[in-house]
Parts: sequence; structure tokens; C-alpha cells
Amino acid sequence: MRQAGGDRIKENVDRLESIVYEIVDTEMGDNLSDILGMKRVLCHGDMWSTNIIWRKGKAGVELAALVDFQTSHFGCPTTDIVRLLNACLSGKDRRENWESLLEKFYYFLKDEIGNNNEMPYTLEQLKRAYRLYFPLGAFMIVPMIGPLFSLANSSDDVQYKERVQELIFEKTEKMLEDIFEFYEQNKNTKSKMEDVNGHGC
Repeated sequence: MRQAGGDRIKENVDRLESIVYEIVDTEMGDNLSDILGMKRVLCHGDMWSTNIIWRKGKAGVELAALVDFQTSHFGCPTTDIVRLLNACLSGKDRRENWESLLEKFYYFLKDEIGNNNEMPYTLEQLKRAYRLYFPLGAFMIVPMIGPLFSLANSSDDVQYKERVQELIFEKTEKMLEDIFEFYEQNKNTKSKMEDVNGHGC
């Protein structure tokens, strides 16, 4: 990413490198449902654009299939949601809509489960899990950024190349900024949780 992004994102990449060992807390990611008192649910494990297949239907584009379930597991739903929103939305759209999208997801799930059945978690737990998992989940998108720059740079169409590069820069810059913001917020949250639970998260 450093090589592909050049000077424009150098400062953010330097900062990311300085905290990467604190962000890559896979134990927290694996146990997030338990830490927050959420029931574990089936997670895809690699939810991003290349594993979602669409088709044209009568009402427009509709979901045809989800593929590549080799990392599926029972865990916290935000492990899928954070990756999906970072991979598929612009930084601006993700920032402006993540809460409303989580609310829609939650109420879709509630409709599916029905009024007579217990929800596996509350909406507040889901939002809290999103905030806690964001730095790790977004960081897992980072390896995809370099190849995207390479693909854009291989085009002979200068206008296309510039347009795609700007889209990638926008997504990358906002993703890195939000990794840092949630990381700082989470330091305080994790400290309080450790005091209450008597263990790390």
C-alpha cells in the first residue's frame, strides 16, 4: 500500500505501522460476541464484493449467491459487516450510512426471526461490536488496496486511470482515518471492559 499510494497516504501508513500490533487482536475478534454478551451467529468470514454474485431480475439487480464459505464460523456478525462496508462503499457513503445500514440489517433480522423468538443481540450491542471490530476488520481490507492501484495503473485510458485512482484514494484515506478514530475510542472502551470483566478483550 505504501508503494502504491505514494506520498499522499505516507503519513497515515506510518501511523498504521506504529499501532498495527495493537489493532491485529484476533483473540478479541474471535471472542467479541462473548465479550459483549451477544449470541454467536453464523458468519461468512470473507464477506466482500468478489464473493457476492448478482443477477438481473424483473425488479432490477438482485442477489444470486454468496460464495467462498471456507472461513465460515459462528461468531459476531460485525466481522462480516465491517469488511463488507469497507470493501463495497466509498469512504463518504460508509461514514454517512453505517449506523442506518446496521439498523436496517437488525430490523430485517428481527422480521426473519419473528416476534415470538428471541433476538441473538440488541441493536446497541451490534453497533458497539461494529465500533470495536472496525480497526481490525478494516485493516484486513488493506492487502486488497495495492492490487487495486496496480490494476488502475495498468489501463491505457488516462481519464479512467485518474478516476479510479481517486476513488481508491478516497476509500483508503477515509478508511485509515476511521481506523485511527475507532482505535482511539476503543482504547477507553476496552479499559473499562477489562475493569468490569477482569480480563482483556
